[in-house]
Amino acid sequence: MDFVFPWALLLLPLPWLVRGLFPEAPPSVAVALRVPFFSLLQHSEGPRQGRRWRIRALLPLLAWACLVTAGAQPRWLGDETLLPTTGRDLLLVIDISGSMRAMDFGTERDPKSRLDIVKEVDG
Repeated sequence: MDFVFPWALLLLPLPWLVRGLFPEAPPSVAVALRVPFFSLLQHSEGPRQGRRWRIRALLPLLAWACLVTAGAQPRWLGDETLLPTTGRDLLLVIDISGSMRAMDFGTERDPKSRLDIVKEVDG
């Protein structure tokens, strides 16, 4: 396996650097939603504790790692595999309703229906 842009992998620790270099935002005084039982919710699990918080922190980091790896454009270096190019399976769907009997194709001497024209093209 090889990468087109291996230097892009240097961006992997960027979230940890940003978190370490910049302080956390102070808690805001303005409240967007007033919850009367907020103190019960706040003490139920505690900040940054529990298994659920670890999973919530892991998913964005995993997404970041996938994004950076995709940006490095991995490619597989191995034996070349030739794909068969013998043909394709095609399916032709033809309308056989009454409107296909209209004689609006061909010449004045030899009028043809729409279905006849489709059969000639298919043949």
